[in-house]
Amino acid sequence: MKILLAGPNTSVTVNLTQSSTFSGVSGCKAIVPTAGWSGWKPGGSNIDVTYYGPANEITSLSIDETRRVVAMTPTTPDSLVKALNLAPLFKNHLDLDTRISVTNTLDLTGVTIDSTAMSGVTFDRLMFSAKTQAQLNAILHAFPATTPISIDLTGLTENMTIPDTYSNVHVKTVPGVTIKRTSSGFMLIVK
Repeated sequence: MKILLAGPNTSVTVNLTQSSTFSGVSGCKAIVPTAGWSGWKPGGSNIDVTYYGPANEITSLSIDETRRVVAMTPTTPDSLVKALNLAPLFKNHLDLDTRISVTNTLDLTGVTIDSTAMSGVTFDRLMFSAKTQAQLNAILHAFPATTPISIDLTGLTENMTIPDTYSNVHVKTVPGVTIKRTSSGFMLIVK
């Protein structure tokens, strides 16, 4: 299977439909996600694709035909939302499950992630930065309570609390911050 994920800004001519055949390339499946994407083109083998969107917005995009999985690493809050929006396209048109990792401590302040967009997505390594309770809340509220999440507290400016309901949160140890167990969760205290 070769895959072309094309956006309207690419030089590739393809019908702007959710799923169509890419003329000229045998067996190539074309998907057009949404306006504004620069798009993807097939890489050097049947299971590799190269990202041609904004630089470094999504890395490690790979397709495993054996496991029927597409894996990607969004590097900005906006590209995390875009990756979630792509998940149904991979599932519905290519029968691929989506795995998403976040590895460079994103700040989700002001980002709204629709919980329905996360159905059918497996989250691997997720790392986020939080310096205030508002930033921490934005991260915790975006994902189910059982999702494995790592929080980087570098630059923490105020004491924060992680409620007990979030059972799979790992806090990075940083100088100047102590962690105290309370009856309702964990208190992150600036020294």
